[in-house]
Amino acid sequence: MNNMKKIMALVLFLFMGLNAHTQGLLLHTGNDLIAAWHAFEKRREVPDNLSQALLNAIEVGKFEGYIKGLADIGDYQEIYYFPEGVTNLQICMVVGKYLDEHPEELHLRAFLLAHKALAKAFPPQK
Repeated sequence: MNNMKKIMALVLFLFMGLNAHTQGLLLHTGNDLIAAWHAFEKRREVPDNLSQALLNAIEVGKFEGYIKGLADIGDYQEIYYFPEGVTNLQICMVVGKYLDEHPEELHLRAFLLAHKALAKAFPPQK
């Protein structure tokens, strides 16, 4: 029972700290997006501690959710064309590769960079 109290206290502490950094949950620029992309790339690595594992999971979720949301909207609006069988992982990797290959653009809006990557890789059918 004592261990359970310690775990609950740790979880509460972590969430209180995360709540204080709510602005960090938003992806404003390419710099924010690439940080989340690098966490996404390392998602299979085992972190040293629980707090790092939680922070990594948040970054991975931010990146994947942001990109998937943009892709869904673009697909619905027929801005992008995703061939049959394209996975969420592929879509995320396309955006991440674009970010890695265009560091000179990282000061731009995250939405614009992700859109450029998806539009280039998955142009609409005419």
